[in-house]
Amino acid sequence: MTPRAATALLLLVQIFLVADASLDNSTDAVGSLEDSADEYNRIDSDEDAAEPAPDDDEPRTPTEDPGTRHDDDDDVGERLLLTPLLEAGHLDEARQLSRVKGAPFPDHVESYSGFFTVDPQFDSNLFFWFFPAEKNYEEAPVIVWLQGGPGQPSLIGIFMEIGPFSVAPDNVSLQDNPYSWHKNYSLLFIDNPVGTGFSYTNNQSGYATNQAEIADGLYTAVLQFFTLFPELQENPLYVAGESYGGKHAISLAHFIHNRNPSANITINLKGLFIVSGFFDPVSCLHYSEFLYQVGLLDFNEKKAVKIMEQKGRELIRQGNYKQALHVSNSVHVQCNSINSPHVI
Repeated sequence: MTPRAATALLLLVQIFLVADASLDNSTDAVGSLEDSADEYNRIDSDEDAAEPAPDDDEPRTPTEDPGTRHDDDDDVGERLLLTPLLEAGHLDEARQLSRVKGAPFPDHVESYSGFFTVDPQFDSNLFFWFFPAEKNYEEAPVIVWLQGGPGQPSLIGIFMEIGPFSVAPDNVSLQDNPYSWHKNYSLLFIDNPVGTGFSYTNNQSGYATNQAEIADGLYTAVLQFFTLFPELQENPLYVAGESYGGKHAISLAHFIHNRNPSANITINLKGLFIVSGFFDPVSCLHYSEFLYQVGLLDFNEKKAVKIMEQKGRELIRQGNYKQALHVSNSVHVQCNSINSPHVI
């Protein structure tokens, strides 16, 4: 990774941090619950009115990657596509090129990053960032970390949760995370599915439309990872998914379990764990009573949040998923702003 690319990556991390910190700035949380949902609905209606209805009979054709930038000042170099090197057997070259070096990333933290092609027909590629375990690397379990959303990049897990560093207060340098999981486990972060974070496709048909397609892409990426790091193939593998990523974790684990008997590379799947899983919204959209019982909401706040929860569940049952997402998001934001920036 070039220094310029590293600087661009750090800037993107800062953007995510600013977005997360904005949750602290809400004031009248309870009173704005309904207003937030109404504003979401208004924006959604405007978007629907502005977008022409797609023609189902019109064939899909390759389109330019939406993430492509044309400003020469923002050029950070070519994407590192490792799949051609792996297919040619150039493993040493692939590892050397994928080694992350240069400021602001510390020399004492070893890591590798690049792209695995998961669907050559549509030029679909998943971005990964791998941190080898500091201790007992040869035998340490490998954890595949999948962020939620859907659509949240793995940078959140790296810089804000379990990774080896975070952005320092000066917004320029990095500071070590003394509780990083990479001290005892090898961590593989993946921007998933295609279209999330740095992961991209050059064809509209390359975007996943169901969990089976998401699992297929992840499985293809994990196989390439173990091709790039064959010394880890027998190590225990755990799949972790946070929030909506719980769906991805279950799908990937199920895919591995079904494919292992006939696969050229047998993955030593040992288990999975789901962090605050959001894989069944109708069942999960029940925060108010719990938050009230532990003292994070008072009676009136609980009552207001419960109304929004009921509205969200009803929208889901009606099949109005887009509006339901807006309501659910407003519940999360307002609950976070009432007492703690990380309640949910």
